Amino acid sequence: MQDLLRHCHSGLDGPDLPHSLLRSVRRMVPADAAFFATADPESLLFTGGFAEVPLAAATGEFLDNEFGVADVNKFAALATAPSHVASLDSVTSGDRSASARYREIMRPLGLGDELRVALVANSQCWGYLCLHRTDRASGFIESELRLVAAAAPHLGHALRQALLLQGR
Repeated sequence: MQDLLRHCHSGLDGPDLPHSLLRSVRRMVPADAAFFATADPESLLFTGGFAEVPLAAATGEFLDNEFGVADVNKFAALATAPSHVASLDSVTSGDRSASARYREIMRPLGLGDELRVALVANSQCWGYLCLHRTDRASGFIESELRLVAAAAPHLGHALRQALLLQGR
């Protein structure tokens, strides 16, 4: 966590920021693929982002699901929920096929559980992070969700600070 805190409060900005933050997150919570996005705190819509392989090839499908299909763990819903972090396994009680996103996008890509988090700092959402694991019986565990929940406000702070630095 110390490495992550150092990156979050170091004043990094630009394209290196998400990669540095993601490396730090992965030291705490291993993942096989990740999506990272900045968000407008007023509309909660994405303002930028990147997706790793194999997610990048399915960006359009993920966006269609996020904004056009009823499903669990929508990013905007997490931004306004009491808890800003959830895994697919936790909200479906392990029945991943209850999620259209899993059935139609993730399973065909060989992905299983996902951990989604809204990066909220000072009551405003500055971005989103989604960690994926390959499709296997076990997914993210409760202690990993707690770690990401503890890190989320610092990640949100880093995104907010980067936006302020870009507006110099």
